[in-house]
Amino acid sequence: MVALVRRAPGVGFPPPWWSSFAGMHEETIRAADRGALRAAGVEEQPGRYLASFENRFGEPLVFVYDDGERDAMVFLGDADWQSYRVSDAGGRPRVADVILSDEERAFLDACWQATAWQRERADRVRA
Repeated sequence: MVALVRRAPGVGFPPPWWSSFAGMHEETIRAADRGALRAAGVEEQPGRYLASFENRFGEPLVFVYDDGERDAMVFLGDADWQSYRVSDAGGRPRVADVILSDEERAFLDACWQATAWQRERADRVRA
């Protein structure tokens, strides 16, 4: 299982003692997931949270959240990079009409939790 996470410029990683990426250089992460992002047609942008994952069958997923939005998108490599909206269902991510394995669900849950503070901040701004 490979989960690679990168945040937009200006949004740093947690301190090394919090992170499993301690000692990894961001360029290493960028090079490792560049192929999945390119295949999905996803580009880095300021304020964009990107994460990629490959399941046990080698099928990639790409999670994309743009700061200020309520929903995210997930692109599925095994579905010809079709994009699906990810919305909130009581604090858990919901993707309609998609069957996800337990490991894919865990990846999506982790991404949803990692971007929760951004959605909460956006909701406060809207209020």
